[in-house]
Amino acid sequence: MNQTYIEAMLDRMERSKMNLNLLHNEAFWVVDQPHKPAFEKLNGGPFKQSLMNVSRMHADRRIGLVPHLPPGGYFGGEAFPNAIEGVYLRNQSYKVEGDALLPVAPALPRCNTCSKLHDASTCGACPNNSLTLPFNGDFALAKDEDTPAGWSYEFATDSGNKSTCTTETVPGMGRVVRCDGAPSEKWWSVASDEFQVEADAYHVNALVRTENCSGDGADITMESMEYNGCASGAQLPQPSSEWVNLSFTWECTEVMAKYKIGGPEPHFGNDRGLSQVASGVRLRSTMLSHSGCTWYVAKVSVLRLGSALINVMRTNDTDVHVVDASSGQQFELGRDYQVDNPPMPNQAAVNGNPGGDSPNLMTNYELGSEYRYRLRRLSSGRISDTTRLNVSFDVLPGILGEGGDGHFPVSLAESMVEEYWCDAARAVMTLTRSPAVMASEDEVWGINRDSRAQRLGLSNAELFAHHTNKLQDCVVSIGAEVVLFRFVGCPSR
Repeated sequence: MNQTYIEAMLDRMERSKMNLNLLHNEAFWVVDQPHKPAFEKLNGGPFKQSLMNVSRMHADRRIGLVPHLPPGGYFGGEAFPNAIEGVYLRNQSYKVEGDALLPVAPALPRCNTCSKLHDASTCGACPNNSLTLPFNGDFALAKDEDTPAGWSYEFATDSGNKSTCTTETVPGMGRVVRCDGAPSEKWWSVASDEFQVEADAYHVNALVRTENCSGDGADITMESMEYNGCASGAQLPQPSSEWVNLSFTWECTEVMAKYKIGGPEPHFGNDRGLSQVASGVRLRSTMLSHSGCTWYVAKVSVLRLGSALINVMRTNDTDVHVVDASSGQQFELGRDYQVDNPPMPNQAAVNGNPGGDSPNLMTNYELGSEYRYRLRRLSSGRISDTTRLNVSFDVLPGILGEGGDGHFPVSLAESMVEEYWCDAARAVMTLTRSPAVMASEDEVWGINRDSRAQRLGLSNAELFAHHTNKLQDCVVSIGAEVVLFRFVGCPSR
């Protein structure tokens, strides 16, 4: 904390007759939280002393000090990923094999014969096993000399100059698409043929790089062919001569679209059930540039999150739930089945303590044991060899990989949000002797969608009131007041 800067700022405020200062510092969250290894460097005596010095500076000038502790934003993305509002994957079909509970649908289907990332049902060398996957995502099969099978090139041109796209082999990468953009071209892209998806959420991944590029950079998107608003994507933040992994989470109801293209006006609601997911989608990777440049894309793949068991959220308020698909009988964790965290846990694996502050939880599609959770039945339990199961859980949304969207709204139904916020507020307000605290929540892209919220059965307004009242109860218990500010940055979500 820069005490010299703060003192000079307070002097200017005093001269201007200002009487209130909202002060934000990341270390507010860890003043008395030694269990937070991610920000251990901010914890301890030096910062405490600095904060008390700053508090006296305010008091000497009779300027009120209000600590700023936003429950959303920093809290969700940096402190505890398990507190982020999850993507609710409900009633995923699982089967019993030995003591393992396994998904019926593969997470990342590959052709059993040639091990390529393309749909085995359309590969002559592979058996027809009806996989749902974008065909030829590794560009291994050719439509003609320049174009991969199952894909096409699209251009938008201001003049007669045309961009050119082709495929080439790159050592270590296999077949890649290369496009040389004309200087006058607005954009150019490679798009997959339409393919089918089932009621699930998916994680899309592609590797991209550029040469001599300016403009907005390359992206990868997945868009519905049936429903307006059902599109998500990730964009290269800036031109890069190195391969960059772009990835994002996609589900049609991410924007609550309940209407078909050309149909009635949109209807938004709380139902985030995946029964409304679009059945026909396509992938598109696009380069936007007016200067002309060379752009590459490779290894496009789609991971079925309901089968992958990666980045599963586990807290006291959400976990993996297993029921009998036929009878609806609910099985009990610890009695009928067990959830094994990964040997090398990602941030979401450790209940309540991520052990790191980077939101890059997964940057590739290597589904090795270091990433995956495992479900197994217990021999003393009630799950038989022939039981068909429905498995439901929350997974982390949209922050898997370098191209995540960067927005991490917290789940307003997760108790650790209020508990951790209250601990931090009590520690900071005790040191500063402040009568109030600010709990702003900025750019909340959505609420009331994961299993924790759905279980409460509240409307959006009721859930927000439920969350706000808990914060207020905490502040009252400290003997202070609360200042609340809320901004919904994307109300359609």
